[in-house]
Amino acid sequence: MAGDDVFSLHNVDYSEKGMEQEIIVEGQRKLQTVIYSALDYLGEKWYYTEEGHRYILDARSRRGRQRFVKGYLDKIPVIVRQPIIVGQDSDQPQNLFYYGAVAIEEHGFKRELLAVVMKKSNISVVWDIYWVEKNKVPRKVAVLYRAKGAGRYLRGR
Repeated sequence: MAGDDVFSLHNVDYSEKGMEQEIIVEGQRKLQTVIYSALDYLGEKWYYTEEGHRYILDARSRRGRQRFVKGYLDKIPVIVRQPIIVGQDSDQPQNLFYYGAVAIEEHGFKRELLAVVMKKSNISVVWDIYWVEKNKVPRKVAVLYRAKGAGRYLRGR
């Protein structure tokens, strides 16, 4: 699958590839090995790491309906740079969700909502990506940013 090759993307920075960055998660220091970095919609730097990549592949593999997401990892920089909606988890405020609508081949090229989970701490790292199965942002997510046309993903919250 073309989408799962995170090692040859355009518009990302591979200059720090292999370097270790430390992130503090729930008071614990965790080393993350950089694959690439890029900028989000506000121009803030974030990292895609080997540890995050392994977690995503494992987590999506264990959830049958979510397996196809592994083929869309190349969409992460686009979603984070040009999100439709950005939200914050009310239970875990260090987690931000960047939502983007992506044409999914496995669903007849229907535009489906994907959520990139960004862990914000001393640095920002991609923690996960998943398919939002009902194409609606959950109520527990506080909306921080919304682009034109985002309303359809927020209705009924």
